[in-house]
Amino acid sequence: MEEINKQLDTILNLADHYLVKSRQDKSHYYDEFLEAATILKGVMTDKEFKFWLAEKMLIKQQAFLPKTFIQYAVETATVRYFAEKHNENLKVEAKINPNNDKDVDVQFTDKSFIYNIEVKCSNL
Repeated sequence: MEEINKQLDTILNLADHYLVKSRQDKSHYYDEFLEAATILKGVMTDKEFKFWLAEKMLIKQQAFLPKTFIQYAVETATVRYFAEKHNENLKVEAKINPNNDKDVDVQFTDKSFIYNIEVKCSNL
């Protein structure tokens, strides 16, 4: 995806960023990231996708935070999995309680059941 490569070009100075490293190494990890991004772009609005790139994949000028990145990478892998299976009725960051600002990482319906998935990642 050209837009991701262009955005990643803006943070090449962040040599410890996992995506910068994996792209430079021509790693399978980077190819998988691009595949996941393509799938997520298909189930997110443009605004949501841009937020995901900057705030979750940390493709912006700031110190790289490995723990934060890993949490969001695990969420991304989970959303990708369910998006491949339930693309037509999937919501990312679905608000589930109108009384607060809580959301789940992914929500989908299957055979009249609603599934809410929240991903947690153990500490390093």
